[in-house]
Amino acid sequence: QREKYLEGNFMQAYELIIKKNTARKQALTDALTGLPNRYALLKRLEAFKGVVPEKMFVMMLDVDNFKKLNDQYGHPFGDKVLRAFSQLIQVSLREVDIGARIGGEEFVLILADTQLEAAHGVCQRMADKWRLTQFDEAPNLSFTVSIGITEYRSPEAVDEVIERADGLLYDAKNSGRNCIVIEQQDMQVSLDFEA
Repeated sequence: QREKYLEGNFMQAYELIIKKNTARKQALTDALTGLPNRYALLKRLEAFKGVVPEKMFVMMLDVDNFKKLNDQYGHPFGDKVLRAFSQLIQVSLREVDIGARIGGEEFVLILADTQLEAAHGVCQRMADKWRLTQFDEAPNLSFTVSIGITEYRSPEAVDEVIERADGLLYDAKNSGRNCIVIEQQDMQVSLDFEA
């Protein structure tokens, strides 16, 4: 009886640990895409305080014309598009990098220990692959992305760097979309993606 009691308690404790771990993972994960969510991103960035890797770039990405596409083809198709874009993000990152969906069609990438040219190269390759993405529901659609990119300046507040990258994304949208706006050393450069 004692063994049964101990075994029962052990199993209950083990199941509780599994449930806690599952709940923790769900709290940090975007349900639609499987990417980390905004809360998880902020936690990861907060962990850098005081020890930010050199040359860490923050990028805001936005799937161009998503609302129009979502309205025309429906929300299930819009969800499919966001999942496909999320997969593109996942295969484009190294283990030290961070990718997250922070809402709607907006995503954040954090590239650590890299140079601006390499970060720009990641963006160009993603834009190229995204342009070639095809869906059965809309075989003639062409997809583009707008990106704002800035360097993380230690010990800058997390909200500040995300807000700055978001402003650059907004500038990319106003520049006609399908482009990247880069801020480096207080200069801003807008580049169209190569076709």
